[in-house]
Amino acid sequence: MYPDPDRIAEPAAGTTDALLSIEGMVKQFGEFRALDGVGFSVGAGEIVGLVGPNGSGKTTCINVITGLYAPDGGSVRLAGRSIAGLASHRIVHLGVNRTFQVPRPFMSLTVRENLQVAATYSARGTTAADIDALLDLLGLSDFAERRAESLNSVHLKLLDLGRALATKPQLLCLDELAAGFNPTELAALVTTIRTIAAFKSG
Repeated sequence: MYPDPDRIAEPAAGTTDALLSIEGMVKQFGEFRALDGVGFSVGAGEIVGLVGPNGSGKTTCINVITGLYAPDGGSVRLAGRSIAGLASHRIVHLGVNRTFQVPRPFMSLTVRENLQVAATYSARGTTAADIDALLDLLGLSDFAERRAESLNSVHLKLLDLGRALATKPQLLCLDELAAGFNPTELAALVTTIRTIAAFKSG
């Protein structure tokens, strides 16, 4: 069933026990340096927040970690292995995934089908039972057979989270996932994220 605590990778010999380790990350767009020497680490099961105003580089940092951008300097290591500059699909296969500020599901597919596509793409052993557990975890069971195009903005964000989780990531990056949630929905989301993190630290 999902979440699966056995997907946590052991660090390579001679490295720290950080799941993700970033040192001196640099990303430039022309003359503009969006990231300048960023460094932090994340342990298995740990929740780390990137805080800053719009334009401070939070999404750029996630884009570099997840392979949408190659860094222009510094190191990005997953369980001791360098992933800097790898293509995004290879990084997904290594166990890193993310959500987007604007969800990007297949609108003509159902909620369940969206999760199934993500699971198939990941090739990390997600089963039909895992999909059912994800639907239940995210409160999407009642919407499982509805097309994504019929969902409201909150359910689309939860579906985006589900698509990322369907790949059974070791590391999950959430890009402004809670934007647009009311206080009740936000409280439920926080509980869900803490549940996922607790499994990952087991």
